[in-house]
This record gives sequence, structure tokens and C-alpha cells, in this order.
Amino acid sequence: MGLIKKGERNLEIAKILDTQEFLEMSNLQKEHLCSTIINRLYYGIYLIGKGKLLQKDSTLKEEDFLGHGTLNQINNQNLNPNSKHLWIRLMQYYPKATCIRGLKLKEIREMYDYRSDDMNKALQDLQSAKSIAQELAKQLKELQ
Repeated sequence: MGLIKKGERNLEIAKILDTQEFLEMSNLQKEHLCSTIINRLYYGIYLIGKGKLLQKDSTLKEEDFLGHGTLNQINNQNLNPNSKHLWIRLMQYYPKATCIRGLKLKEIREMYDYRSDDMNKALQDLQSAKSIAQELAKQLKELQ
């Protein structure tokens, strides 16, 4: 299964985790699933982005590690085709704003994986993450 299909599968898993039926079946509160859902959303987008990059960049292999990068790196590196960061390399093919949104989704994921226990804010950020992921999935798939 290619990376794009794996990415799409992760987005579908996030949708399933975000349904009322899953919440009732799992007996979990939605606030406690936010981190997991956001994680699946980001990982799905990351895989789709890497899959698209593989289609365009013959020097890259599926098993090659690509970090995520940071906003500072994206602002300080102009279209570096040899960067070891996915979102910086994707700037060769996508608008900078698209790549910045990918990093924003990564930041939301990291906040809930490592730093935040604010469950009320988690529900708000989940809505934001879903919106970003939906837009990114569409934008990434539009590359021909």
C-alpha cells in the first residue's frame, strides 16, 4: 500500500474515532480522544504529503526519513530541494501557506501529545485540526 493510501486510511480512522457511535462503544469522553484523533489527522496528512513528494522527487525513497520542520525553518529556507524536512521540500510544489498549515497541524498534534491537559481547549483545537486537515488533504491531492 502506498503512502498516499496509508495517509487516506489514517484520515478515515480519525473520522471513525470522532463519531458518536465510537464514543458510545468505547465508553470514552470525546475530550480524551482529541489527542488520538489529532494525531491520526496529522499523520494522514504527513503521509499524503510525503507520497506526493515521492511522485515528484526521484531522489527520494519511501524509506527515507523526513522530519517535519519548524515555522522558523520554513521562513528561513527558500525552496531547499535537499532539505530533510517534508514541509520545506514541499514548498517546491505547493504554496508556502499550504506548508505552513501542515506545520500548524503538527504543532497542534505536539501540544496534545506532549504538553496539554486542557480538555475544553482540546475540543476547540480538534475542530481547528479537522478543518486544517480537510483543507490540506484537498490541496495536497490537487498536485498533478
